Amino acid sequence: MSEFQETTPGRRRTSFRQLLSFAVVSGLICWLIEYPIQPVLAEVNPNHLLIGDEAVFEGSYAVPILAPREFDGLTVEEIMRLRMQEVWRHPLLIGKNYEPSRALFSRLRNRVPWKSSVKQADGDGDSSSNRGIAAESFFVLNPYLLIAADVIAVDDFDGQSHEAVTGTRQDGPDTSLFDGRCRPLTLTWHPNLARAEVHYDVTRYLEEVSETRQIPISTDALSIRLWALNASDMNLNYAAILPQASSNVVHPLGRPQLIAIEQFFRHGYDCGRDKGCNEISPPQSELAEFRITSLPAAMEVRLWRDPPREITDPPALRFLLTFE
Repeated sequence: MSEFQETTPGRRRTSFRQLLSFAVVSGLICWLIEYPIQPVLAEVNPNHLLIGDEAVFEGSYAVPILAPREFDGLTVEEIMRLRMQEVWRHPLLIGKNYEPSRALFSRLRNRVPWKSSVKQADGDGDSSSNRGIAAESFFVLNPYLLIAADVIAVDDFDGQSHEAVTGTRQDGPDTSLFDGRCRPLTLTWHPNLARAEVHYDVTRYLEEVSETRQIPISTDALSIRLWALNASDMNLNYAAILPQASSNVVHPLGRPQLIAIEQFFRHGYDCGRDKGCNEISPPQSELAEFRITSLPAAMEVRLWRDPPREITDPPALRFLLTFE
């Protein structure tokens, strides 16, 4: 009897510990399912492009433009895996230590919807729903598009952009329209010259918008907003746009200035959903409301890792946007 009395408490303690361990492990598994382990993001940005004196490729290097895709329901780790896949698809352009920048990606949330620029009508005619592809996945999937232009036709009568009234189109890279926006057709790098250029077919975009609205749309209705997230991920953190290096493009702020790139991905509520969406922010005023006076047009964005003494100093890279 004494032996039984001595061993029973021990057995009970073991049983309790096993039950507690099981509960802890089960809770941890459930937590990881809901909040997966975050990907490794670089605290200090180690990224650098193989350009200029570090270039390993001479001549022109074409980088295909990928259409945006659905990101709803993906974890941040899955999205970063897609990002790194596209970065390493072009090893001639990037140093071996690439890691996604924490400043750019750490504010994203797992498995939430992504903001869509395409608002499609419901069966009852409601066009306010945030549906369709994740338009801002475009910036994740095209890491070498360091500066992207949103070319938007704005109605004079209601301020509605074309992207808010059209349906989704994904015809592939041979069309100017991916999701109601004028998406770039070609991206070409010249690594040894520390230069890249992206081309937009604005003429075709205007034709398609005019056909959709059944009224002629001219360049007067166009507004350009620049997104420089990918430049900052590649550790090019400062930009300047010089009028003498641009043609037929006007900025409302007038004189050129050095711009610290402050854009990033985040979880926010601009999409109108109760639980919010992953999106990009902020639309810096220094990079918005450019106007095309006539076609063809071009603008050169000069990029530096660290702030230059003068914006006329030689940049680390020149990124040219052309509109025809």
